Amino acid sequence: TVMTNEESNILPLMGLAVGRVLEQPWIPNIKAVNVMLNGKYKGLYYLIETVERADTRIVTSKTGFVIENDAYWWKPDEVYFRTNRQHPYMGYTFKYPDTDDMTDAEKNAICDYMNTVEEAIFKCDGSAAEFIDYDSFARWILGHDILGTKDAAGSNMFLYKDDLDSNAPESSKLMMGTMWNFDTSFMVGANEWSTVHSHPVFYYEQLFKDPLFVKKYLEKYNNYKDKVYEYVEDYFNNLKNVNGEAIKQSMALHKEIYPSQCKNTLEKQIDESLNFLKSRLKALEEMTKDLETETGIQETSSEQRHLVMRTDIYGNDLTKVENCRLSENIYVEKYSDGTVRKVCHLTTK
Repeated sequence: TVMTNEESNILPLMGLAVGRVLEQPWIPNIKAVNVMLNGKYKGLYYLIETVERADTRIVTSKTGFVIENDAYWWKPDEVYFRTNRQHPYMGYTFKYPDTDDMTDAEKNAICDYMNTVEEAIFKCDGSAAEFIDYDSFARWILGHDILGTKDAAGSNMFLYKDDLDSNAPESSKLMMGTMWNFDTSFMVGANEWSTVHSHPVFYYEQLFKDPLFVKKYLEKYNNYKDKVYEYVEDYFNNLKNVNGEAIKQSMALHKEIYPSQCKNTLEKQIDESLNFLKSRLKALEEMTKDLETETGIQETSSEQRHLVMRTDIYGNDLTKVENCRLSENIYVEKYSDGTVRKVCHLTTK
């Protein structure tokens, strides 16, 4: 609705271009196609690769998985699971393994793993880095922040893990998949984050309370902020030069079928989209400064240690127990930097 005539036909192209410049591991290929059905012209559409496990798409081993944080998990015959802290609107559905071949044990193992990941994320202390790839998660949300997307539950949040070995669940980390839905690009306020950045529909609300994740996000922002506009501009210039005339003719045919569509020329759409992109990048300059100040990230080291394991003198694992709930005892604590310390915990009376 922010576009001229409330129309843009190139937002998918811009969104995927932003994903490429951010060097996300896989971005779907997309082509404009003229659709004929039973000899009749049906209009101009995009043909795009689907999100799935494949050697040229999302790559995992046979023991890995690809899931979606899905607002439509409730559809009839859909195989899904829900985690303990998941937003009530959402459920996880499967892209891989094939649900026809999936056993209850496999499904339960994935669900248990995701619950473990969630508990680490909600600690907001950096311990989630043992389970999820902060780099991958930061690239994904940075792309949405650059585009200023307004949709949260419909953002198509795909996650994947290379393998799931119950004996070594940390052998590979959980990754964010490709960005996908760009219909609401540039619809947030001028100085607002993308909606999924802070909405509890996914994990980013918690991750941005974690100084180590914020540090990774700012690192990615600083790495790419000066590359995004030029890359997208070059991409659109190439589109005009190579396909501009074909798209123009196809849009004219499309209007014969759908008279209310294709009101804006390709050139006008490109200019408008680039202006929005320029405004978003300028806004992010100030927003990231505020983010750095609010989290105190300038004082945070990427080597900051975090608790890996805590046991009492009897060997009971109390790693996940909050400090305020520990009883009087002596505890052995192991940290991510390899250090071990003995702690005498006394309750306050």
